[in-house]
Amino acid sequence: MDRKRVIGRDFIYSCKKCIFLNKTRDEFNFADNEIVIGMMGRFSPGKGHEEFLNSAKILNGLNNNLKFVVAGEASFGEEEYERKIKKLSEKLELKNVIFTGYISDTINILSAMDVFIFPSHAESFGLALTEAMAMELPSVSSNSDGVLEITIDNGTGYLFENKNSEDLADKISKLVLSSGLRKKFGKAARERVIDKFNLDKQTDKIIEIYESQISKQI
Repeated sequence: MDRKRVIGRDFIYSCKKCIFLNKTRDEFNFADNEIVIGMMGRFSPGKGHEEFLNSAKILNGLNNNLKFVVAGEASFGEEEYERKIKKLSEKLELKNVIFTGYISDTINILSAMDVFIFPSHAESFGLALTEAMAMELPSVSSNSDGVLEITIDNGTGYLFENKNSEDLADKISKLVLSSGLRKKFGKAARERVIDKFNLDKQTDKIIEIYESQISKQI
């Protein structure tokens, strides 16, 4: 088993298709030929749920084998925003969107996805994005703060113009149309997370910096 400590938690990646994929896809009744596009995080203004749903509307007009997953729940005091997002889904007549609610096992839900979306308007650090990349998922992310240092445009995924649903849909479509590109980006994404965001490596770098500063003062 390939076990790597990534960004402060143990993320296990072991035969994703064998252990997790079939179980979770069966749970949500995803067909083998359906491409699952998902986002994960709390319901809060600025997380990009509107752009995700609007892009789903666009993509449904171009494809008939897509499923969209919104994983997460509202933070305390933001329940009204969650209701607003679900009403938007109804208004857009999105019959292929699943709201999972609270998810305790993020590995399971990520393993069921084919493409991960990170549409947040601004982040200090995109934790959910790095978790998805560790699971070898290609991504489409907003070109916002907290993302640019994580993803490589046209390398580990695509960047789209922040808050632009049309551009988001266009970039997702590129991945929908190419399983080879999804696989290529996914492998590169996992390699980048292991190389850049492995906890042990980051700890060693911090220790080196401290030791360097201490030696200068001696």
